[in-house]
Amino acid sequence: MLRARTKALALAAFTAVLAFGAVPASAGTAAPSAENTPAASTTTPLAQADVPASFREDGVRIRRSYDSTSEVLGLGYRSHSVSAFCGVYPDPMVGYYGVQNHTTGVRGYVFWDYMYVENASALPSC
Repeated sequence: MLRARTKALALAAFTAVLAFGAVPASAGTAAPSAENTPAASTTTPLAQADVPASFREDGVRIRRSYDSTSEVLGLGYRSHSVSAFCGVYPDPMVGYYGVQNHTTGVRGYVFWDYMYVENASALPSC
């Protein structure tokens, strides 16, 4: 039941991100002039930054690619420091997070049921 609810929440968040990005700008919105255009930001946008995450179980497989048959690069444990850098959803009911295990230095992909990502909607697509 928890997996089904987690999948439904992740799908809803993913759909919301897609819908938000697809909203056209208002026809009445004027383009900013050169005088009032802000300078380029030196900070990384949230969507491109790593998002805090954690493993839901011990011994979670971190894979080279986002499929269940790819090579296992390492294992993740609940005590490890980890962050997510992207999300990929090859099927509406299947998803993977690109993760960086800071404890072991392994970078790869984990099936979404085994991860808790604090702000999954902030993740860019892989």
